[in-house]
This record gives sequence, structure tokens and C-alpha cells, in this order.
Amino acid sequence: MWLTIIIGTAFFIWFVHQEYNIPRHITYCRQWLKRGFSDRQTWDMDHTFTKFMLPRLERFKEIWIQYDVGGVPCELLSPNHHKMSEKEQNKDINRASKVWLKIIDKMIYALHCIVDEEYDVKYIDTEDGQRYDSKYIKKRYKKVQDGLDMLSKYFMHLWW
Repeated sequence: MWLTIIIGTAFFIWFVHQEYNIPRHITYCRQWLKRGFSDRQTWDMDHTFTKFMLPRLERFKEIWIQYDVGGVPCELLSPNHHKMSEKEQNKDINRASKVWLKIIDKMIYALHCIVDEEYDVKYIDTEDGQRYDSKYIKKRYKKVQDGLDMLSKYFMHLWW
């Protein structure tokens, strides 16, 4: 009985905030109950994935810093890391850790820009009103692409 009430309440809250196309929403609910997601969530997958990943990546960074996890991708270490003295290895790990945090920041920036298209956008005042600064938008796009490239390159290293 309680489960029915909870599901009914959740459905009502969800339904009130949606468009009023009842047959489509019934289909979405059936899909969600059957698969755990509806076809609606496949339409804008870049935002769906990003909304899922962004808070988790930000928390990953917090945990990595807070608990001094220290694991960095091997490719960020010097090629002769294993031949160094312990003191030099620690310096190399500290250097690689700083690089790793910058890479994570690039990933977070890229995801922020995808979730919120107005994030870090600059405008120019003109006689007609405001418009985007096209030079800055190109730089921003490149930063986003660099962050996404880092995400794909280091995806398998996002663990602690």
C-alpha cells in the first residue's frame, strides 16, 4: 500500500511539471518502469550524461584532495620515475598531482559549459543591445573541446 502511495505521489509531482500529453506520459512511465529510463531521456543525451557526470566529477575532485588519494595516471609521471630516489619520486608525484588537478578542472569546466550554455559567456555592449563576444566564444569552445578530450583520454583513470 505504501509503495502505491509513494509511486502515485511521485507520478503526480512528475506529471504536474510536464506537458499535458497523457498518452505519451503513460508510455514514458511504462518505459521507465520496464527499463529504468524512458525514450525521452535519449533525446538530449549530451545534457543527460553531463548532468549525471558533473556533480560526481566535482565530488571526485573533493575526495581526491581531501583524503590525499594521490593516485595519478602513470603517463603524467616522468618516464624515468621508477629509477628516481624516493625523494625525487615524491617530487614527481606532487608535480603530476598538480597537473592531474588541472586536467580535472578542465573536465569540470567543459561539463559546466554543456549543462549551462550561459556559463562563462561574455557579452559586448553594442548600440543594438548586447551580443556574444564571438572571439571569446571561440576560445570558450576550444576550452570545452579540450576538456572533453581530456575526459575521453583519462576516462579510465577516474577512480580512487
